[in-house]
Amino acid sequence: MRKQNLSFKDIQISYLTGGVSQVESVFNSGKTSKQTVRKALKELSTSGQDVKALEAWVLERFGSNGRGRNAPLKGETRLYKAQQVQTGGPFLRLPLEVLGVKKGEQLKVHFGGEKISVEKV
Repeated sequence: MRKQNLSFKDIQISYLTGGVSQVESVFNSGKTSKQTVRKALKELSTSGQDVKALEAWVLERFGSNGRGRNAPLKGETRLYKAQQVQTGGPFLRLPLEVLGVKKGEQLKVHFGGEKISVEKV
């Protein structure tokens, strides 16, 4: 007998009736995939629903959906290589999702001797 997976519409209904805990329960039971949860989030978002809690859970649970590796988790340590474009100076490209930063928000950056600190304002 073939395993029945839930559709993104089922996940939408789960979120609207039971919140993130219901979606998490359904996902943990193996009845749906990451892609289905992401599609449900996208569709709920485009329909104007408040999806901040689901967005946060998806980001924490699955990481970003961009290229490369997933965003780091809180407390994780990673190595990054300095990049350089043509004649400009070296720079770092860092994922800021773990700080909960959105495009356009300000960050406080402290440049120390051998350390750079980044804080959400």
